Amino acid sequence: MDRLDQILRRSRQLKSVDQCHLFDRTPAIFRDRVVAVDLYKLAGGTFRISEVILTETFHNPLGMDDYFLLSLLVNSGKENSLEVDQGTGHYQRPNQPGRMVLLQTQALEKCQGTGPLHTVMLTMKRTALEARLQDLSGSGAAALDPLLARSFYDDGLELMLKRLLAQHQRSLGAVDPDDTSEFLDGICLQLLSLTGHRHVRVAESDRLRPLAIQRVVDYIETHLGGELTRSQLATIAGVSECHFSRLFTQSVGVSVKQFVLRRRVEQAKSLLRQFASQELPLSQVAAQVGFCHKSRFCEEFRRQVGVSPEVYRSNS
Repeated sequence: MDRLDQILRRSRQLKSVDQCHLFDRTPAIFRDRVVAVDLYKLAGGTFRISEVILTETFHNPLGMDDYFLLSLLVNSGKENSLEVDQGTGHYQRPNQPGRMVLLQTQALEKCQGTGPLHTVMLTMKRTALEARLQDLSGSGAAALDPLLARSFYDDGLELMLKRLLAQHQRSLGAVDPDDTSEFLDGICLQLLSLTGHRHVRVAESDRLRPLAIQRVVDYIETHLGGELTRSQLATIAGVSECHFSRLFTQSVGVSVKQFVLRRRVEQAKSLLRQFASQELPLSQVAAQVGFCHKSRFCEEFRRQVGVSPEVYRSNS
């Protein structure tokens, strides 16, 4: 199967442009260039991950005046390079799978290339990107300027982008926000690394203070039935959201996600021992310990305990 056939086959597995509301008000001249698309909003819509197949590139068709776009080429039906100019000099991105460009919509003077082009794109609102970079490294988006003047390739960054997209495609966008946030942190740090920027990392010896750990654990224990976000827990611990996950893991020995899941299953075991099936159905047990779906609860319970919740309750 040649590259064109591969792209056309993949396009039939994605959505049509008419199914993506983001393009509702886009001029026809730009809509017609989108063959197929799969798009998911992240972090309240300030970031978006998408898989797109284009007949040719376009220059800022959605009026995104304050965005950065990280574009990863998956496949191309043409040999011609992408022509880019962002005010720092003209360069070409070879049409080779794995090649990436970082585009800033305000600075973009030229972005010209013919397809079909199969790409994965991470769209980042500048203010949100600035805040995340500042929190991670004390630097702003200007630290990424060296990447605006060239195309680049990085195995780690490609893997993170594809995993972030696949995670949302598998779950139809219903992904734990903390998982998404960790992916975005990793992508931002990898972009900084590609510029040679020395960002601040949490040392392996760093730990949360005992009182901070206790505050976080107490909060988790009393809120197992509700939503527990990294942002909430970081605030309670009194540390940066971007550093909280690693500090928690280094202090407690497991990730915050695994800690919460363990506590939820322990609470569920207590409820299953306490109530007969007719008094408290599994769907209610799941809801009381913070699982949105009974199936997800049963899957996690079996993973940790080794038996289903029904079997556990009948043997208790």
